[in-house]
Amino acid sequence: VPEGGGDVKQITSEQDSVYWSSIKYTPDGKYIAYFSKERRIKLIPVQGGESSELVKVNSLNIHNEILMLSDRKHMAYTADGKIWMVPLTGGEPIQIETGLSDWNHSQIDQSPDGKTIAFIAFTGGGSDLWLMDNFLPATE
Repeated sequence: VPEGGGDVKQITSEQDSVYWSSIKYTPDGKYIAYFSKERRIKLIPVQGGESSELVKVNSLNIHNEILMLSDRKHMAYTADGKIWMVPLTGGEPIQIETGLSDWNHSQIDQSPDGKTIAFIAFTGGGSDLWLMDNFLPATE
């Protein structure tokens, strides 16, 4: 819907098969990232059009989250109980090693200064809030 009001415009089609979980704008505001039912994270132009695949995930559930990182080059996401990072230009995902290998990770967010991520980790019925620094690849 335009800011000033007007007609509603759907930007996805049947082929996009949007999964009901997290969506996020890319830092430049030109695309929206979303999970598709085909277990992929896709990007679609804000104005509509053809979507493109960014990365494939192994499974989907209500805990899948997308986070655009403040470096404006990477996106983090949760899938398969872990936190992953992928360049917005595409490529192989990198697992962010939290040291909590038997825990499921969800609800990721980033501090305003971009130096820390926060996430929920849960196992065996309990969950905790964790903070992690130095999560970007060493080459960054």
